[in-house]
Amino acid sequence: YPDRPDYEFFTLNEAVDFITRRHPKMLDQARELVAGIRAGDRVALGGLARCGKSTLASLMTEALRERNLNVKVLPLDNWILGEDQRKGPTVRGRFDYPAIESALTTLSGKLSPQGARICTPSYDRKTRSRRENGNELTFFPNDVVLIEGVIALDIPVVRDLCNLRIFCSCPEATRRARFLQEYQLRGWEESKAMELFEERAAEES
Repeated sequence: YPDRPDYEFFTLNEAVDFITRRHPKMLDQARELVAGIRAGDRVALGGLARCGKSTLASLMTEALRERNLNVKVLPLDNWILGEDQRKGPTVRGRFDYPAIESALTTLSGKLSPQGARICTPSYDRKTRSRRENGNELTFFPNDVVLIEGVIALDIPVVRDLCNLRIFCSCPEATRRARFLQEYQLRGWEESKAMELFEERAAEES
């Protein structure tokens, strides 16, 4: 679906725990993190897979909207290449760097009051395939833009564009458990998923 969920969980218990216990505390932390962000700022959120970047982006969005700021989240996962399109076994081979750089150059100049449109492809995690006709977003001069993804801090145009750059991390055991859950939901055997985790941990780092 084209709509981006605010939060995703593997189980109903995780969702309930987040809503009733973890969310209020994490939202307080996000409020502190965004205290210096102003209208028109650009923020990069990078970090290894399954470390909590998307959750942080949603928490920051909530905290910024409390201050009546317009927020747009731009997930770089939209530009993951399909399995048959990849240019190598590393993270740089899985993402369409030229297309990301071309799209984000749109945001590097002064935007007109009518805004600037970016059309993104979309990536289906389960089938590992890409659709060229994904989402269309319009960015206005006062929008706070959160650019989120594993490679966010690896792309020069993103680093140059953003006046705040954040590296997300979490305990490695937590990240491993999330990664294995994700791939088991896709139908992978645990041993195969663990092998992929080890490969990704090395080359993403």
